[in-house]
Amino acid sequence: MYKTFFLLLTIFGWSTGLLAQATVGTVKNAETDELLVGAHIKLLPTQLSTISDSDGEFRFIHLKHGDYQVEVSFLGFEKQTVNVKIPLEGKLEIKMKRAAIIQDEIIVQATRIGESTPTAVSTVSEKEIESLNTGRDLPYLLQNTPSLVTSSDGGTGIGYTSLRIRGTDMSRINVMVNGIPLNDPESNQVYWVDLPDIATSAQEVQVQRGVATSVYGNSAFGAGLNLTTSSPSPDPFTEFSSTAGSFNTFRNYLKFGTGLMKNRISVEGRLSHITSDGYVDRASSKLKSYFLTGGYYGAKMLLKFNLFSGYERTYQAWNGVPSEMLLTNRTYNPSGEYTSVDGNTAYYDNEVDDYQQDHYQLFYSYLLSNHLHLNCALHYTHGRGYYENYKSDRKLLNYGFSDVIIGMDTIRKTDLIQRKYLDNDFLGGTMSLQFKASSRLEFQLGTAYNYYDGDHFGRVIWARVFPPTNTEPVWYESNGIKKEFNTFLKTQWIASKGLSIYTDLQFRSVNHNITGVNDDLRDLTQRHSYNFFNPKGGLSWQINPNHRIWLSAGVANREPSRSDFKDADPGKIPDSEMLMDYEAAYEFTSSLAKASANFFFMNYSNQLVLTGKINNTGDPIMVNVPHSFRFGLELSTDVKPAKFLAITAHTTLSVNKIKDYVGYVDNWDTYSQNEEILGTTDLSFSPSVTAGMQLYIQPCKNLVASWNARYVGKQYIDNTSNDNRTLAAYLVNDINMRYSIDNILFKKITLWIQVNNVFNELYETNAWIYRYIYNDTEYKYDGFFPQATRNFLAGVTIQI
Repeated sequence: MYKTFFLLLTIFGWSTGLLAQATVGTVKNAETDELLVGAHIKLLPTQLSTISDSDGEFRFIHLKHGDYQVEVSFLGFEKQTVNVKIPLEGKLEIKMKRAAIIQDEIIVQATRIGESTPTAVSTVSEKEIESLNTGRDLPYLLQNTPSLVTSSDGGTGIGYTSLRIRGTDMSRINVMVNGIPLNDPESNQVYWVDLPDIATSAQEVQVQRGVATSVYGNSAFGAGLNLTTSSPSPDPFTEFSSTAGSFNTFRNYLKFGTGLMKNRISVEGRLSHITSDGYVDRASSKLKSYFLTGGYYGAKMLLKFNLFSGYERTYQAWNGVPSEMLLTNRTYNPSGEYTSVDGNTAYYDNEVDDYQQDHYQLFYSYLLSNHLHLNCALHYTHGRGYYENYKSDRKLLNYGFSDVIIGMDTIRKTDLIQRKYLDNDFLGGTMSLQFKASSRLEFQLGTAYNYYDGDHFGRVIWARVFPPTNTEPVWYESNGIKKEFNTFLKTQWIASKGLSIYTDLQFRSVNHNITGVNDDLRDLTQRHSYNFFNPKGGLSWQINPNHRIWLSAGVANREPSRSDFKDADPGKIPDSEMLMDYEAAYEFTSSLAKASANFFFMNYSNQLVLTGKINNTGDPIMVNVPHSFRFGLELSTDVKPAKFLAITAHTTLSVNKIKDYVGYVDNWDTYSQNEEILGTTDLSFSPSVTAGMQLYIQPCKNLVASWNARYVGKQYIDNTSNDNRTLAAYLVNDINMRYSIDNILFKKITLWIQVNNVFNELYETNAWIYRYIYNDTEYKYDGFFPQATRNFLAGVTIQI
């Protein structure tokens, strides 16, 4: 892998010396002859792209003689494609016409990464999403981006899935959908299972590594995802797709659109249904979703609404497989297991997670002038559901119930079925103003207010023995209110030709108010307030069209989650965390290839990690560690040596450490904890090496084949750096083939097949562990999450 990468870099450097032909052009407003600064220019079919400078100019060098297409796009203007022949006689002048309607991109401008913004970012385009979209959750469509590792509880990428970026978990990754925050405000988490098949309605996903730019909602504490849903199609369409595969996996979706009616109004929608038995025993998923969008598009005004919803019913697989069973029964699922009255092992049929989440988004954009535009949005999310568990031999007292007396017998324990419910509302508004003061200076001012109201309660829906007066009694109830306000000011200043300076200042205020009783009957009442200042800045120097360097530094602060508050002992509430992120990158682009090297140093203060520490009731808690860090190097390349062949590759090498780490192990003999002073240790779930490579071949117009390989190095499953507690390194290969047919009856028919884990790798992507001492001997409980062996998905998509 590494030899191949450096060989490719050598080839890139050699190829740039072949020619030194310069192609120069300018981009102007066709109506006013005004120079357009920041227009995005692509040279097709090469890898080259650039933006117009402060003089409205762009240039490409090192071009072979031949025919090319120059594709130019600029917000508020119609996309232009111009055919050119190299060598070019004179200067190329491209005049852009104002678009008849406002484009959807205006909605997300305030939270997106611009072309010259000094940030580590990967963009997955609509075309790439379409080629990767097999019905698996969104994280699996992004796993070809640098430093990203995925995991699936059920082993197939359907159901409960997650991702980590540079070792950063989902609770620290800010996720936006059309500039609206998606993270659950209490847990800071994103549960992709709540948005099944959202990729089918996605136009683009930006993966931002590091502290990322200022956004609404939770802090991007190490990474950010910015998802943009589909823009309206100019023409009416209908699309149907059906998928079938291993583990009884089926997906069907229907998409439709009216096109732009009267060049102003558009309505589009999608209905999806996905089912799968999962690789792990009983890890089944039944998923439904819809997406509906409509809008009015004027010359200066845009009014748009999005309604989308997801429903999931999944059999629980989040307990994992005990390590001692991985070699003998790696699909074993302990969830729902109990001993029946006849003494046999049985599994409860309804050990499920059942949840629905509805999203409402309303957007309004208005061009106040050629240099100033306003964006406003309102959003509301309603979620409700439960997860259900069969519990054996439980004390009635632990549920707040009195003992049951039958004759002369006092019954203190019983088998029962419990449900834990969530019912929450999340609403708010965002606003941004974008002002272009001159051709060299641009400002973005954004502000938002969000309000969250979450109810948590539990019911016992059945018990072998019930107190006579209780029917489905509530055993606990609590409520969380979270209010958040943030505002940011971003500036982009072109200091000189090729050199731009970026600043981003954010203020964020957070208030938590928790009331009620926990499921262990503890009083949870508490209040917490935080005020954070998160400055970021950097510079980008486009040395010439082929070479760019950039530097950045940024600060992010993060408040504890509800679980951190809930599990902590009174008077020992954890502190907020702070991250200082330093990045430097070099990017090279030629007509043949792109390559980049990005160095990062992420320095944490008071990072919350698991140390084995428990609270007064024996539950594990997150503890602040004073000093921890990540530093590393991300290398990536994208080469297209021929029209029918493309190769992309990436490698991340990193060191991820906690300084002066102190761990704890439960001692059941003494009813206390043993302390372990371990010094500098490795951060859990932070592999020192990740890599990937994708090979795309298009032997003819209608056939595309791809090979994807992903390598993830060894990961520690706790923070002790003990080699007995690790996930082994793994290398997984997938193959995808697509064949498209154009005919008279349908616009297009696409047949495809994907084979995952071609070489039948046995591997696990996640785990948990609990250690304890009993009779002076250390024991453990643990759970590992094995991923599916060789499996396939195949489907057909019909476009009308």
